[in-house]
Amino acid sequence: MNTHHDLKARTTLYSTQFASIAKLLEPYLASDAQIQKTLRSLSSFLGKKMPDRDDYRETIIQQYLLHSGLSHPNMLSRLLDERQASLGDPTKEVLAYWVSHPAFYAFFTITKTFSDDMFEIHDLVTKEHHLLLSPALRTMQKRGESRNVTYLALLLDNGECLQTAGMLHYNHLVGDDIAYFARTVDAAQFTDGGLDAVLHSHPQALYVLDQLSNIPAIQNNQSEMRLHTAEVKTVSYTFDPAYWDTDKRGDVACYILREASSAMQQKLGSSPVWQELGMANLRVFKLRDRWMLAAFSKEAFHVLVSLMGFPSLQPQQAVNLALVFFLEKEGYRAPWFPITFVPEKPQEEPADMKSLNAFMQEFQQAYNTGKTFDVERAAAKHGIGVETARQIMESLQKTVQKRDFVVPEQEKVYERADWPVPPPSLRRSFSNDLYESGLFFIQESDAIENTFNALSGNLFVKEVEQLGIIGFMEETFEDVFEDESLAYLSLNTCLWILLHLRDTPVLVRSLALETMRLFPLLAEDFTVDSYAELLSEAVFTVFCRSGLCAIPARPKAEVRRRALYTIQPSLLLQTIFVVRPYSV
Repeated sequence: MNTHHDLKARTTLYSTQFASIAKLLEPYLASDAQIQKTLRSLSSFLGKKMPDRDDYRETIIQQYLLHSGLSHPNMLSRLLDERQASLGDPTKEVLAYWVSHPAFYAFFTITKTFSDDMFEIHDLVTKEHHLLLSPALRTMQKRGESRNVTYLALLLDNGECLQTAGMLHYNHLVGDDIAYFARTVDAAQFTDGGLDAVLHSHPQALYVLDQLSNIPAIQNNQSEMRLHTAEVKTVSYTFDPAYWDTDKRGDVACYILREASSAMQQKLGSSPVWQELGMANLRVFKLRDRWMLAAFSKEAFHVLVSLMGFPSLQPQQAVNLALVFFLEKEGYRAPWFPITFVPEKPQEEPADMKSLNAFMQEFQQAYNTGKTFDVERAAAKHGIGVETARQIMESLQKTVQKRDFVVPEQEKVYERADWPVPPPSLRRSFSNDLYESGLFFIQESDAIENTFNALSGNLFVKEVEQLGIIGFMEETFEDVFEDESLAYLSLNTCLWILLHLRDTPVLVRSLALETMRLFPLLAEDFTVDSYAELLSEAVFTVFCRSGLCAIPARPKAEVRRRALYTIQPSLLLQTIFVVRPYSV
């Protein structure tokens, strides 16, 4: 078995040689006509898509060049042969190994986390497991949006483990999504050379994947909607135009169920699908040499295949709808092309779609940043009728309000309306740790630690010595909530409210209630009682027993359990944390 020393020496060797070899490959890459042609096309594409992001464009271009050199054994072999006399032994050793073990792209998830930035990962395409050393991946685990998701990286083999090269991408795709993505971009390349071949021939597809990291899953009734599909050789069914809409283009036809007949409902029985056919989107595609059955949920798919006479047919894939829509929007051709799920032209729109999109974007920006939105001014600016603009705004507001937490009647007495609610754009940071969230200026020093230990009666000397005050606070909340993101979210919100209301005592139950109002999804897993009890346990240890907050008297067990005691930040807490100014 390899020792830790052997592994460290190996990774250090390959890390130090990586930059040298990348530099040596530059003239080979510059003289390759096909690589330069693709490079020009990639640069032009990114310049149009993201004209204000030169940094991103350069990063993707650099990653394409790294992949073009390090994943191709012939180029690496040429470099080794032609520069043999001038290369040092360490460089020759690494180059020779990479000739037989070239770099490759992988979509992966983390299956185990070890120390020293080491992970076990699962390749979602090849199904293989690997050992990966990546400080960047460790850093990404500190951010809520990039923690324990799906990652894409260019990977280098050093004989002991894998290491990352270039940008580390992330999104929320799974196995079916990745296969659909690769086949839609270039089915032939994916069949012949896998994901690596697709991304080498189409590096602009990296932009698509990065954009998807910012696009939330499309949901209906809090369930993710996915495109469930299966192919069959033929369909023997009469599509009655009274219930089915038909779209025929060349060799491709699409039948969309608009209304369920009484015969359909009698045959299959009651189903919630009948009440929301628009969201279910039951479609039958007649392709050039086969048929495809498609629906936006598993239940809807079962209804469709039963109607078509295949009651036991299971979905062959279930694909992220945001991915399907975005690929169509970017001009990639799905199997049902030229028909698309995304409408090609707006139907019966009261104003041009570009103006509507600009209006909605301005409203969303105002909402996300907490700014006042002048609907009449915005309507005039974008050339939209005021009444139409009001209807759009009301519809968007209703969508937002559906996600609001409804405070139970008996809890309304504990509401606090005297603290500044952070805008949605800022709330995303609350699930990160105290430093990564960027919500506070944080001060730590030996003098502060000494004061903390004195206030707490030296109760937490060992913890502070090992973790520091910030680490002690975070770890205590993590131990109580048993979920890192939830712990950080709860701790950040407590500090946010307490520091803004520093001159007045705050009931801990109010802290719990306001946190649930700020983050309504907590209500899916907690009642006010259950969340308040957990929060009180963490708050009492971190803020009360430590002296970081003052309490009128030590609360009895039942009062603590129900979080019915007040706390007020001490001068020490206000010294350690200062809320960063933010723009509204």
